[in-house]
Amino acid sequence: MDFEGWREGESAVLREKEDAHIAAAIQFTVEWLNQRGVYGEVEYLIDYLDDLDHYDALKKACSMFERDRVIALVGGSHGLLNAQLERLTDQLDIPLLTAIDDVEPNNGNTKIAFFPRAQLFEATVDLFRHWRWNRITIVYQEDERIRRLEPLLTSDSFTNIRFQVIKVQKNDYMRAAKEVKEMEECRFLARKDCSEFSRVLLDLNPEHTYNFLLAALQMGLIDVKHWFLLTNMELPSMNMELFRFNHARFVSPYSVDPVFLMENKHIFNFTQFEQHIEAIFTFDAIYTFANTFTDVSATMMLDDLPLTMCKKPTRNARRYQHGRTLIDSMINNERPYVMLKKNHYELYANSKFEGFCIDLLAELSKDLGFTYTIHAVRDGKYGNDVYGNGSWDGMIGEILRGEAEMAVAPLTVNFRRSEVVAFTKPFLSLGISILYKVPDDYQPDLFSFLNPLSWQIWMAILAAIVCVTLGMYTVSRVTPYEWNLNFSCCTAHQPHPGAAFVDSPVELSNNYSFWNTLWYVTSTMLKGGCDFGPRAVSTRLLGGEI
Repeated sequence: MDFEGWREGESAVLREKEDAHIAAAIQFTVEWLNQRGVYGEVEYLIDYLDDLDHYDALKKACSMFERDRVIALVGGSHGLLNAQLERLTDQLDIPLLTAIDDVEPNNGNTKIAFFPRAQLFEATVDLFRHWRWNRITIVYQEDERIRRLEPLLTSDSFTNIRFQVIKVQKNDYMRAAKEVKEMEECRFLARKDCSEFSRVLLDLNPEHTYNFLLAALQMGLIDVKHWFLLTNMELPSMNMELFRFNHARFVSPYSVDPVFLMENKHIFNFTQFEQHIEAIFTFDAIYTFANTFTDVSATMMLDDLPLTMCKKPTRNARRYQHGRTLIDSMINNERPYVMLKKNHYELYANSKFEGFCIDLLAELSKDLGFTYTIHAVRDGKYGNDVYGNGSWDGMIGEILRGEAEMAVAPLTVNFRRSEVVAFTKPFLSLGISILYKVPDDYQPDLFSFLNPLSWQIWMAILAAIVCVTLGMYTVSRVTPYEWNLNFSCCTAHQPHPGAAFVDSPVELSNNYSFWNTLWYVTSTMLKGGCDFGPRAVSTRLLGGEI
């Protein structure tokens, strides 16, 4: 390929919703470069993927390299995905351009980060000196961020500044805001005219920063006595309408000159990607790389470069390099699979372990020709998606973060784990599995109480009620012991029939009418009882059948 009038190809692996501003920045930058006509014809290719499926990310990156002559790869806003892509670009010797404030450590050689982390640190230190702050509360969430501030916290030049450090635990921003409020010295003073200002350094990403500010607003920290210094440089693009009338001070470094943007508004239509700082740095990354690539030489033939070929492996297979050293992760003291030897304190590295998994790993290394280094998982867990956002712990987390390349352990295969890592066939199966059908969720109808018995049983019960009612009604009309002078509370339970004491012309009453008999039979069957009962032997026998 000739370098004069060259045809440049750049690829980006992004997430569809979260990286929409980066995709718009790539499209705008390439169109702007092609309009200038100085850099030849620049092409780009964007692929979207699921941030939980790192295998799909590598697969799509390989498919890009197979289709086109890609000379650079642009990463998205997900640090773990960029770490996986960095391992691929290191093997292929292709630069990876990133424009995010990545907290993941840079262990490769091809990653080019355009986020001005060092310059941002220097600007923060200069602000401390200029404002002469003597007490600062630092709020952070990722451990890597506080490691960056270690030179500031341990410097002899800032011994007069008292630092208070608060970590946001498990996205509990309300608790962190409460800790900030409790650390304020001013609230312990009895004077009402206390005028000590509180300075808070928020070393968080834009999303976490906004969530903390919402919690601080509820805790009453957004007021005239509080200064908030933001390190993410996204303050101009954040919605600060809720904090506008509380007179708090929000300060954030910004790497773009707003006057320059206004003067060149017709050229740089940054409204397409809402002036996100990541989008602006993406523009700088592609523009700088295009200038660097153009300045290499006036003419260069690149036809002899070997093309990048990525075969299409199966889900459970990948290209293997003979003699490669693998880092293996496993759990300690899982008898009889992994155990520490009795004299393990006298041994070193792999020789400290024994067990079924250790023997299995040794045989695999002999057959496949690789070496390995065993280390126990740091948190002692197998691996679970703790918060449901792809932050795995245990052995699964170490594999996803690239800290280990394989795990040999009695690890249960479930659906969530199989989505993020590849499993071999199980070497052992224990326990009893129960398969049951989850009942359908439906609204019961009016006659759902009939469901416990079949309709034949209900028809038999109804027939029994009718038969007993007719029998008792007939017998109570025939027997003289169910006739009384008057059906009342006083005569209903007389021990002798009324017919034995009165002449025949007197009208007698019988409490077993048809409807009373039906009521008596039904209530007796339902264990409800009744106000009267049978006295004759015949009616008692029929009532006892119920």
